[in-house]
Amino acid sequence: MVKIPAAPSEPHRQVESITFGWCNYDKALGYIRECLAGDYDSEAPSLATLAVEESATHGTCGHCA
Repeated sequence: MVKIPAAPSEPHRQVESITFGWCNYDKALGYIRECLAGDYDSEAPSLATLAVEESATHGTCGHCA
């Protein structure tokens, strides 16, 4: 989960990493709601550089095949 900065000059912050393939719908929704509510904001965030990888670069897996 990546939080959008308050100001455009600030970096994005990754506050949590969730593997949705291991969650059912209710558990995934709960994680999203916790992140939106700020429950993970006090954790040591890492700065995130946003990028989109095309399948030619990333390769494929069962979710993007």
